[in-house]
Amino acid sequence: MRLIFNCSITIILLLCSAYTFGQIAENKPTILVIHSWHDILWDRLWGKALHDKLSNKYQLVRYDLDAMRITPEQLKINSNKAWDLFQSLEPSLVILGDDAALDQMGLRFANKLPVVYLGINNNPRSLIGTVIPSNITGVIERPLYERALRHIVKLLPVDADRVLFLNDVEQNGASVTNISSIFKGNTTTKVGNVIIELKIISQWEKWQQTVIDAKSSGYDAIIFDSRYLLFDKNGTYVEPEAGVVKWMAKNSELPMFSFYEDSIGPQLSAGGWVLSGYGIGLAAADIVKDILENGKKPIEIYPVNYQKGEYIFSRTQLKRWGIILPENIHNQATFAEDLHELYRFDCKNYPNSICFN
Repeated sequence: MRLIFNCSITIILLLCSAYTFGQIAENKPTILVIHSWHDILWDRLWGKALHDKLSNKYQLVRYDLDAMRITPEQLKINSNKAWDLFQSLEPSLVILGDDAALDQMGLRFANKLPVVYLGINNNPRSLIGTVIPSNITGVIERPLYERALRHIVKLLPVDADRVLFLNDVEQNGASVTNISSIFKGNTTTKVGNVIIELKIISQWEKWQQTVIDAKSSGYDAIIFDSRYLLFDKNGTYVEPEAGVVKWMAKNSELPMFSFYEDSIGPQLSAGGWVLSGYGIGLAAADIVKDILENGKKPIEIYPVNYQKGEYIFSRTQLKRWGIILPENIHNQATFAEDLHELYRFDCKNYPNSICFN
């Protein structure tokens, strides 16, 4: 059963995007949680799951590598700061969220203390070597685009025959998913009677124009995947949800669907058959508890291959577009408005990025 929570607890961990952190509770073992990115909805979702499952017994201390918005040189500096923080805290366990954190920090922790990763798209061996250290295990994230597309097509009008698929990286950059296998180097594929057309756009202004022109270009809906590496013509970073998706939701003349829970909300997309960030966080928390409470060693815990899709929608966006879910889908669905308010963002927290209130 999904847990309902409120945005008043959006900041769920001690936020350490710089080398500072809050008061550490002396009566709880410490877990250092190193995030690859910054305050994005995906991190809020899996982070909330960790909080719900672990915070009663453990002090969770957060550090953000901020890898999306900075240069490789700055990333190395932040990685060194994360290591300094680890040495000062001497935690019982380290959690590494998403690929950049495992890539930057995994080998540093080899054979030192239990490490649990989560949300890893690549094969972990491609990030930390062909032999995984015995103290490291976790949750591998496997998006299921082909199945998700089939589910999304069911929600379109019966006469729909053309859908725009937006992505900000080339197919070879998305080889850790199965986008490449879907399009096989082409720009179109077909799901039932619907043609899915892929457009790769890395500049924000071009992305905006493509969304504005989508209806007049003959599309019936928009599906989007990665929107994390969009910059405007001046090189300013565009926040994924508070910038990209929120602008799209306000300006698109077509309904929007997606593949991940971190784009769904009343001011975001309508939803889809998605991977749950909250669910991935719960899977990682279970591994943590097995290690710290059940005495298991990481080498004894086979990595979880998380590929559980589920229907999550925004009731607000469905109503806006006049989408009535088929009964069999409605009976399985959960709705962002009932689950949380983590999709709410304050642009004051993003002074150097493009964000829309």
